[in-house]
Parts: sequence; C-alpha cells; structure tokens
Amino acid sequence: MTVSDSSVLASAYLESAIYFSATALCCYDYCLTLGDEIQYVWTRKRPLSLLLFCGFRYPAVLNTIFVILGSRAWPGWQSNYSCLVLIRTEMVLNIVLLISAAVFTALRIYAIYGLKLSIFLIVFLLGIINPAIYMIYSLVALRPGLFTDGHIVFCASFSNSADRLSYMNWIIGARVSSLLADGLVLVLTWYKLFRVRSEAANACSTSLVSVLITDTGVYFL
Repeated sequence: MTVSDSSVLASAYLESAIYFSATALCCYDYCLTLGDEIQYVWTRKRPLSLLLFCGFRYPAVLNTIFVILGSRAWPGWQSNYSCLVLIRTEMVLNIVLLISAAVFTALRIYAIYGLKLSIFLIVFLLGIINPAIYMIYSLVALRPGLFTDGHIVFCASFSNSADRLSYMNWIIGARVSSLLADGLVLVLTWYKLFRVRSEAANACSTSLVSVLITDTGVYFL
C-alpha cells in the first residue's frame, strides 16, 4: 500500500511524537513504582485483584513494544500480515485497558456507596460503551497493513474515506460516553466524600477522604 498524501504522513508523525512522549512518562512512572508493586501487589494472594491490576497497568506498557515495532522500518520481517498481527495485538491490549478501567471505577463507586448494585451497573455500563465501540470500529472500519512512501515504511491503520465520517460519529459517541462516565464518577465521589469528611471526626478517615477527593478530580481533568 502507498500513502501519497503528505498531510496524512505529517499527522501520523505528530501523533507518534505525542504518543511516545506520553509513553515515556508512563514507563518512567512504572520504573519508579516497581518496588512498591512487588511489595504490595505481587506478594498478596488475591487473584481477582491482581488480575484487575495487571489489566489496568500492563497493557499501556506492553503496547509500547508493539508501537515501536510498527512505527519503524524492519525490512527483514515487516509485511502486511506482521503489521496486521501487531495492530490487532495493540487493539486487544487497549480494549483490556479500557475494560479494566471501567470495572475498577465502577467497583470504587460500588464500595463508596455501600455496595449498591444499581450504581455499580450504571457506572459500569457507561464506562463499557467506549471499549465496545472502539472494538467494533477497529474490526470493521480500519484496514491495518504495511504502508510505504518512498523510504518511509511503517505499520498503520486507515479507514475508508467513504465511511470515515459515519465511523467518526461513532468514535465521538464513544468519547462522549466515556466523558459522561468520568463526570458521573466525579460527581458521585465528591458528593459522598464531602459529606463523609464533614461528619468524620477521625483524622485518619479525613485524610483518606481528602486523598480520594483529590485523586478523583485530578483523574477526571
């Protein structure tokens, strides 16, 4: 496949630069907290919690390997098939990350609100819309393959121009649902914890509530 549109290449280059900058911070943070992870996570015998932790933490780190392999020229093995495998693997890891985040967020609200199943289901269903649409969009609309333009060779996915607008509407819907889910979590968390903090007499409890309030706000922003 050949990409002749220079604007597409420029956009891909900018996207790669932003992605690798964010990924460098992610990997740096992973290295900083690896010791605490080994001490507080890997030594605990809680398989479900460990599974959720791995699903939330490691896809972003592992995806770095596949993105580097796909964004650089490797003439010895790169082909349409190898690019298909790389990009599909990235897609699976991204979906695992998004689903794990939705489950974790819903469980936290579930715990804060005294194990109310209705609140858990509302937050979880709103959070799961984004990975569901992303999966359908990636499988149906995108064409993974090896793209070349002169000496530039890289793995990428592009949508058909005829269907691009309709599929972009679905992606916008996915982002809106994700924003609504995060906004709902922010409002529910702050509403509950501000009440708890105003009633709490224990300094330790107040400190924990303050951390949850601050972290939830930073995460939403």
